[in-house]
Amino acid sequence: MGEPVAEWGIAKRILFRFAFVYLLIYNLTFPLSFLVFFGNLAQKIGQPYGDFWNALVPWVGTHLFGVTITVQPNGSGDTTYNYVQVFCYLVISLVVTAIWSLLDRRRANYSRMFDWLRVWVRFSLAFTMLLYGAVKIIQSQFPAPSLDRLL
Repeated sequence: MGEPVAEWGIAKRILFRFAFVYLLIYNLTFPLSFLVFFGNLAQKIGQPYGDFWNALVPWVGTHLFGVTITVQPNGSGDTTYNYVQVFCYLVISLVVTAIWSLLDRRRANYSRMFDWLRVWVRFSLAFTMLLYGAVKIIQSQFPAPSLDRLL
């Protein structure tokens, strides 16, 4: 048996809850959206998740910030849609963290959840970086350079 894990302070538990919820929302469809062999399952989970954000984000943009979102996510992550979506992630994470903190006040720590979250984020980050690098190397994002450009 391992050593008992020390009790986390209240601030650490609340910050973990927030980080857990935020990172889960941010990376929820990570493996399903990239791995082809999930096929139909990816669409069954990913489509409603995408539809939820496609309904919520323009509404929040219009009613809270007074902006009309005209450009949908296009892969750059630098659109008004993406900024409003990150704001929604923040608000949802804060609300869920508050509810979770009220319902689970007695837990001493989240050591196992922390370990699993770390694995999830590492795989998500590694795959995203590999994909980002691959589209730069494989001729899918940029056209082949012309002869004068090569010179």
